[in-house]
This record gives sequence, C-alpha cells and structure tokens, in this order.
Amino acid sequence: MQKRCIYGVRTNNKFIYIGKSDKCVDGKMCKSHVLRQYSHPVIRQQMINGDTDVVILHQDVNEDWYDEKLKTVVQKHKENHPLLNAQWMLDGKRGRFEGTLGWWYGKKRDEHTLSRLSESKYKRILQYDRFGNLIRIWDSGKQVGMEVFKDYQVINGSAKSKIYSIIKNTCITNKLFMNSYWFGFDDILEKFNYIPDILDIISMIKEEKIEKSLVRKPRNPVQKVYSVNEYDENNKLIRKYKDSWEAGLALNLHYSSITKICRGIKNLKNNHHLVYGEKN
Repeated sequence: MQKRCIYGVRTNNKFIYIGKSDKCVDGKMCKSHVLRQYSHPVIRQQMINGDTDVVILHQDVNEDWYDEKLKTVVQKHKENHPLLNAQWMLDGKRGRFEGTLGWWYGKKRDEHTLSRLSESKYKRILQYDRFGNLIRIWDSGKQVGMEVFKDYQVINGSAKSKIYSIIKNTCITNKLFMNSYWFGFDDILEKFNYIPDILDIISMIKEEKIEKSLVRKPRNPVQKVYSVNEYDENNKLIRKYKDSWEAGLALNLHYSSITKICRGIKNLKNNHHLVYGEKN
C-alpha cells in the first residue's frame, strides 16, 4: 500500500537531507525516486556513489505533512546533522528554494511559509562608520530599509531593499553606503567570535585582497594572437588586420564572430572571407 511519508537521506549515520514523498510502499522507499525527484548535486552524487541510505522517518503523514517535515528538520538540526536543506526549511522556504525541483516548484507560498519568511527577515544588522566605529546594532534589515534607506517594500511576498544586497555582498568596499559600513550580525560574530566596538576596516580590506589573490588563477603571459586577412569573392587580398579585435571594429562585428568566420563556421554577408594570418 502506497503512503505519504517523511524520509531522510543518511550517510555515515548522519542525515544530510529531509524530504517528503508519496512513494513510500510498505515502509520502504526506492533510492531512484529520491534521485529523480531532487536535483541537489551533492545528494545526487552521493547516491550515485552508493554512499547513502534512504530511511523512512514518519509514515502515513496527513495533510499537515509540511509541519511534520519542519519538526523533523529542526530536531535533526539541533542534533548537529549536516542537513543540506536545514536553513531553507528553518526560514520557511519550499520548492526550488530548497534546491529541489519537487512538488512545490512553481506553486504559490501559503500563509505558513510567508509567516516563516517574515520571521527570517528579522536578523540583526551592524552599522559602522567610515573609521570602523560601531554606531548601532539594528534589529533587522527591514528596520534599516524603512528608517535609513527608505526603500523597503514587499513584492510578491518577498522583501526588497538595498540593505539585503549589501549584506549579501562579500566585498567589504561594497558594504559602504550612506557613509556607513553595513554587516550582518552573524557574519561579524562568526569572524571574531564577538561583536567588536571598532573594526580595522583597512586591515580587513587588505586581508580580503590577499585571500582573493590566492584563489585567482595565474594568467598565462604568452597568448597566441593571429593577424586576420580579408579576401574578396575573387580571393584577392583586400586588407590585413592586426588581430580579431581590430577586424571586428572595422567590420562592425564582435571579435568572437571574427574567429568563427576565420574557422569557417560563419560567413560574411558581402561574400568576402577572412583567414588567419601570421602569429604575433
């Protein structure tokens, strides 16, 4: 007999995902159904590798299955299971916001979800002046958007304000707005394990640049740049161009189109053709 159920994807005795399905048959569930229904790359890869188990946690759940799933997520989250959908669920988000293409994809959010989303907006914001001195700890981004930025609005159930984009931005220089630096309370707490009264903004920017330089791929100083020759329909050389960029400017084409024409993928409209010349 087929029943609706709440299931968990488990690896090494730790749950990595909590889901809901209508494909629970006699207390068992097929891995392939989870693999098909959900598109989170980590889950998919672990299932392909055979490193996971699908465990039925609650069987025959009623129409309030979402609350049952939410309770299970909260419970596992408190037990320090590395759930991939914990934060989405705790914020009251569903469907594609969970990293899935499942049942909730494209459907409207209900009142329960909207209320949870409203609660998730109340995350404290730190305001520092240009010299790194703490000015104020705001109760939420909504408060900053309404009282400081004065651009707070709700569109289709989602809050909109510049403060949210500033907080999400990882570049410190981009956090400077209206003569103040804006940080998420949790971000600073995670970095320093306390909330400092003074931030050394200059040192933080230098540290950020060093970290970014370590992850950047080194550029190859040697680049193969070829000249471009233009021929008419009689195969007579008309003009030579230094490279694809120069040819593109002269012919009013993007340089990528020039390379395609030189490779024979595309043709010029005037029956002329382009050929790579010498390597610079």
